[in-house]
Amino acid sequence: MKRDQESEYYQTIVRSFLNRRGAPFFLTPREISLISYWEKNRFPLRIVLEGIRACFEHGRTRKQKGKGRTSLVMCEPFVSKSYDMCKERQVGSRVKKKSRVEQKRHAEKEVKFFLSSISPEMKYLEPPFVQALGLLNTQDCQEGVLDELEARVETLILTQAKKEARQVKSSIQNEFPSIQADELTRITRLRVIKGIRQKHKIPHISLFYY
Repeated sequence: MKRDQESEYYQTIVRSFLNRRGAPFFLTPREISLISYWEKNRFPLRIVLEGIRACFEHGRTRKQKGKGRTSLVMCEPFVSKSYDMCKERQVGSRVKKKSRVEQKRHAEKEVKFFLSSISPEMKYLEPPFVQALGLLNTQDCQEGVLDELEARVETLILTQAKKEARQVKSSIQNEFPSIQADELTRITRLRVIKGIRQKHKIPHISLFYY
């Protein structure tokens, strides 16, 4: 990645984390090194942000008030878990590694097709896809922004699919009666997003998937 893109990656993670944690508004050297590790190993920004969100939701679920401030290091297991889940979903999806130009071209094609055939039911997803298409049409495409748009799409899907989420959650509880609350939330989220995307043929925006 170019330096400006690395800075964008770093700043987006820091902003997301500190907005959730609050003071103190600085990172320790270990936390900074962790971000460098994620960036060096090409963890998609969307996955890191998802892991951070899951970490804080886990803390709220277990009501860990008064047990010290959350460190970014505490988010690492959640980020790794999200990353592993993402890789599992992609097993067999790519025969060979594509160049960034090829990935960008493929993503642009998929996004264009989705926008040209979008159903009234999915109109709420039009804004992030229009924005993504604009970015994909530029020469210096910012991958971090595409990852953020990918995360926004998933958030919008979850916001609109509350009925489906209740059904999926009930199904999971019947399947795993002793499942913990945080794990139930995580699996419900994954299944709902996957189901809606498959049903409506919603493509990905992040180049990670291409």
